[in-house]
Amino acid sequence: MSPIPPARTPGGRARVHIKALITEAKHGAETTPAPAQMFFSGMLSGLAAAVEILDGGTAEGSMETMVNRLSAAIGQAYLDGQLPPQPDPPIGTEAPAAEADVKRVIDLYEQWVKAGPPRPGTSIAREWDRRLAELRAAIHGPADQTKEQ
Repeated sequence: MSPIPPARTPGGRARVHIKALITEAKHGAETTPAPAQMFFSGMLSGLAAAVEILDGGTAEGSMETMVNRLSAAIGQAYLDGQLPPQPDPPIGTEAPAAEADVKRVIDLYEQWVKAGPPRPGTSIAREWDRRLAELRAAIHGPADQTKEQ
């Protein structure tokens, strides 16, 4: 990706507007609840990338810089003890459910292979709808099927 030519940013007008947006967003990010702060963080990262591109950088370079900055911020938050603790998953509750889901999907796949292609004259759209419904039922399992009825 080529850098934006200086002629498209006369007098640094775009840069001034972006810096004003960044300043206002920083103020807003400090005084808002956590979900909005995450939005502002992403917006500020995007604006920082836009400034780097306006200064002659490439989009690829800006994205790489953004990843490095976010990694450093997460690492610093960890070192400062600011990250919330991650709850441990209950032992033995997730694996059997996941294994059952995978088994149901594999069984459905084997059933489809055994059945072969649809009969001639069968609507492909209806066949796909039927198979997608079967796949959804296999993924969600028998417990979710009873809730929907």
